[in-house]
Amino acid sequence: MSPRAAQRLLILGAGGHGRAVADLARACGFTVAGFTERSSSSGGPGSPVLGTDAELAALIRPQRIDGGVVGVGNTALVRRAQLYDVLVAAGVAQPPLVHPRAAASASAEVGPGSVVFAGSVLGSGARIGVNAVLYSGVVVEHECLIGDHAYLSPGVILSGQVTVETGVFLGAGAVVLPGLRIGEGAVVAAGAVVTADVPAGQTVMGVPARVARRGESG
Repeated sequence: MSPRAAQRLLILGAGGHGRAVADLARACGFTVAGFTERSSSSGGPGSPVLGTDAELAALIRPQRIDGGVVGVGNTALVRRAQLYDVLVAAGVAQPPLVHPRAAASASAEVGPGSVVFAGSVLGSGARIGVNAVLYSGVVVEHECLIGDHAYLSPGVILSGQVTVETGVFLGAGAVVLPGLRIGEGAVVAAGAVVTADVPAGQTVMGVPARVARRGESG
C-alpha cells in the first residue's frame, strides 16, 4: 500500500519502539494519527494515545484511520503477534514501511505490517514475512527468507539463503552464515556468529554460537 492509499496510520504501542515506528512512518510519507496502548493512560512524550488496544475497532472511523502498524518492541514478541491479529480482525490495512534510506532490491518482497529501518539492505530475492522488524543497518542478503513476526536487531547480518522462521529474535550484531536455518521461536544472542542450524525454541550465544546452558542469557 502506498502513502496515497493510506495517509493516516495508527501505531499500536506508544513506547520507545512505537515512537521509532512512527518516525519511520512519517519518513515513508504517512501521517501518524496517534497510538493505542494497553491502557489509555500510558504512552510517552509526543505519543498521543487515542485509546486502548481493545478499543481499536471503535477508533477507526471517528479518527479517519486508514491503516495500522504494530509498534511493540522485542520484549513482547508474543504480544506483537497478537496485535497483528487484532488489526487483521478489525479489517485494518497494514502497509509495509521501508525507510527511503534502506537499500532494497527490486526483487525483494516485504510483507504487510513489516518495518525496515534506515541503512538496512535487502538483497535479490529476499522475502520478509508479515509484522517483522528489521532495525537499522540490518543486512538480509540474496534469497533469505524472514518469517512472520521475526525481530532483527540493529546490525544483524544474514548471509545468502538463510531462513529465519516465525517469531525468531536476533540480537544486535548477530551474524548467520550462508544457507542456515533458525528455527521457530529461537533466540540468537547479540554478537553471536551462527555456523550451524538453530533448532526451534533454542537460545544460542557466542562465537561460534552454541546452545545456552541453564542460567545463561544473551
